[in-house]
Amino acid sequence: MSEFNLSDDDVVSMNLHVSLVGNQTFKVSQFMHWFKQKVGGSAEVWTGEGVDCEVLISSTGGGWQPGKVRIRLEFVPDEPELDDEPEPLYLEGQLSIEE
Repeated sequence: MSEFNLSDDDVVSMNLHVSLVGNQTFKVSQFMHWFKQKVGGSAEVWTGEGVDCEVLISSTGGGWQPGKVRIRLEFVPDEPELDDEPEPLYLEGQLSIEE
């Protein structure tokens, strides 16, 4: 799966009912502005270097792992659906079989 980090000038379009910024179409910079208004002064840390924390990842069973958590807006494109059966190949010209 490919993922793309979006830049401030990239434009996102989505269903208005799920949009956090109240618009169907918006720039990433508008989303970040909305986020910073909601979170307040600590937003720069959340979107920049990240906030110190510990994470307990249940699948590894390795205990608490120190690190940082940060918020970013990323785009994950839909993967094209692959047909189960490949398209048949057709050859042009004549096929001769020698005995």
